[in-house]
Amino acid sequence: MTRLNDRHIAILANAANRTDGCVLPLPKDMRLKGGALTAVLRSLGRRGFVQCSANDVWTITEAGRAAVVQEDEAEINESEDENPAPQVATADPNAGDNHDTPKPLFRPGTRQAQLLDLLQRDEGADIEEMVQFTGWQPHSVRAVLTGFRKRGVEVTRTKEGNGVSVYRATLPASADAMAD
Repeated sequence: MTRLNDRHIAILANAANRTDGCVLPLPKDMRLKGGALTAVLRSLGRRGFVQCSANDVWTITEAGRAAVVQEDEAEINESEDENPAPQVATADPNAGDNHDTPKPLFRPGTRQAQLLDLLQRDEGADIEEMVQFTGWQPHSVRAVLTGFRKRGVEVTRTKEGNGVSVYRATLPASADAMAD
């Protein structure tokens, strides 16, 4: 189930506390009008948490009531999971953290990580190949290549004999050790 934001939870909780289950009027501390109110109500309606009657009365559904209960339980579980032990301050700001292990550039298995593997081949990859591989639009592929550069990956572009640009990537020296 998708997580609800604080505004959604407040609206649903307010409606769940009413005997008639009406969503409107909103809680007194919430000010939504016009298009913003319509957008929030439609969003909750698409998720099946509220419904609109023929005479434009928005009411909470059983799914909406269940969502409020689940969100309350999730908050309780999160507060129980918190470590109540006090944190000890040290002179070394990095003490206690595991800074010796390098963080990978990308989560393994993501399309970005797979795209980087594709670019590290000797033959590299052209935009068309990357578009087919990822299912992204060409501008999105180019944006990811820019993101690679910002993370220190050396991305080079060369024109092949047929006029097609081929991209290749080389990891920074610190990331080479992580890839092995």
